Amino acid sequence: MTDTTSPAGTTRVTLAGKDYLLRGDTDPDFIRDVASFVDKRLNAARERSDQPHDIARMAILTSLNIAHE
Repeated sequence: MTDTTSPAGTTRVTLAGKDYLLRGDTDPDFIRDVASFVDKRLNAARERSDQPHDIARMAILTSLNIAHE
């Protein structure tokens, strides 16, 4: 998601339905690609979970699974 009103040096992304402004000097397209990958994995974990509304838990499990790969 691109937002022209975002401050310079920030990239707006959506993870698990929530918008975040990420700051950095990395290419915004790369940041969006990484965020999209994480969002897909996070949503897949939520679909398999018996506690899909516990976003913190889903984020931790998703992070561990990605790191394990």
